[in-house]
Amino acid sequence: MKENALHRVGHGMGIMFHESPWIEAGDQTLLAPGMIASSEPSITIPDFAGYRIADTVLVTAAGPDSLTHYPRKLDEIVIA
Repeated sequence: MKENALHRVGHGMGIMFHESPWIEAGDQTLLAPGMIASSEPSITIPDFAGYRIADTVLVTAAGPDSLTHYPRKLDEIVIA
């Protein structure tokens, strides 16, 4: 299904909003407490549909803390 994952998982957020570190294969940046990043997993089926969840995440010493509070259950997010 790699061909359906056409977008990086996330990126740093700061002055430029879309900035390094790029949360994808190849970026060796270590995330540290206090950093803000996006988490944008997605899947795309060409000529059919696509789906992406986009969250803003604070990196803490205890792990990620999602700053986005939005429904995640399938029946709450499907557009009829």
